[in-house]
Amino acid sequence: MQADELFEQLTLERYPCSSDASLTAFNQAESILVNRVLTDFGTTKLSIINENFGAISCVLHKQIVDQYNDSFLSNFGCELNLKNNNCDQTKPLLLDPSLLTGDLIIGLLPKSLSFFKWQLEQLSKLNKPVLIAGMVKYISSGHINLMNQYFEDTQVSRAHKKARCILLSQPKKQNSNNTIPKHEFNNIQVENLPGVFCQKHIDIGARFFIEQFKNIEINESYNIADLGCGNGILSLAMAKMYHKHSLNFECFDESMQAVKCAEHNWLLNELDKSKHSAAFIQNDGLLNQAPKKYDIIICNPPFHQNHTVGIHITQSLIKQAKVCLKDDGEFWLVANRTLPYLNELKSHFKCVNQVSQNAKFKVFMAKKT
Repeated sequence: MQADELFEQLTLERYPCSSDASLTAFNQAESILVNRVLTDFGTTKLSIINENFGAISCVLHKQIVDQYNDSFLSNFGCELNLKNNNCDQTKPLLLDPSLLTGDLIIGLLPKSLSFFKWQLEQLSKLNKPVLIAGMVKYISSGHINLMNQYFEDTQVSRAHKKARCILLSQPKKQNSNNTIPKHEFNNIQVENLPGVFCQKHIDIGARFFIEQFKNIEINESYNIADLGCGNGILSLAMAKMYHKHSLNFECFDESMQAVKCAEHNWLLNELDKSKHSAAFIQNDGLLNQAPKKYDIIICNPPFHQNHTVGIHITQSLIKQAKVCLKDDGEFWLVANRTLPYLNELKSHFKCVNQVSQNAKFKVFMAKKT
């Protein structure tokens, strides 16, 4: 039986849910990967990386021994789909690809080249074959060059339904001399780990947002949530601006790399020695956080989930912000001016003001009363 037929027999959902019916919980890259495993690798013990929503894991769960994934949303989606299809959910989730124990590493091509480079470096230490799949339109020459850099043998399959598999073997010996990109902005030092948003510069939306922080009234000991924190630049800027206060920051991101990066930059700027406190949490936004907890929530929201563009993630974040904001609190959001966030904010908050705009971005402030 082919993978498409096996997937159709499953109950699969995307996470977070989307109202766009064209978005499915699996694609042809996952189909071609599963077909290749079933055809060529029999009962081989598998480790899986970069799973989307669990379609591969549901079909191959008896062979999979452990997994690596940077994304909380993908991990949570996998867990839900494994549970809904009565599949084994006990496979360890490892924090480093170099710790995977399967005899074959399978997975999907990540979007970020810097993140893929880091993953290949870790996987090459295992001296095991790696089977990677991706949609043809997302497999760039940069991806191929990286694979050739880290492995002697790179076998690229023919395209099938606009997807390819690539089998990597015979890892090359590497001299690890990777440098972390460093930036400075308003006397703030920022270093970006592989895969973290805006690897090569400070995000222009964040720059514009920080200019509006002067309009936010901050009182001593406020609880502040940085929602979708990325490298932590927003919290760093606010902490520096209000250095005489004792603010309590909680920085949330669905990417473990981003959470690590934000914490690294907090320490890099010696804010652990300030009067502020900070926690760094991998999560689906403010999922399971206490209602009415925060005085201020700041958010530079994502509008991509892997290669999918949409506002469904931000819609979820806005709903969570309303629940977790104090009755007299303020939710501040920077948005690409082409995205329809104003109506979404108005559907959840009684008071919504556009504070500022430029050629590319708008900044909103929303209140519950």
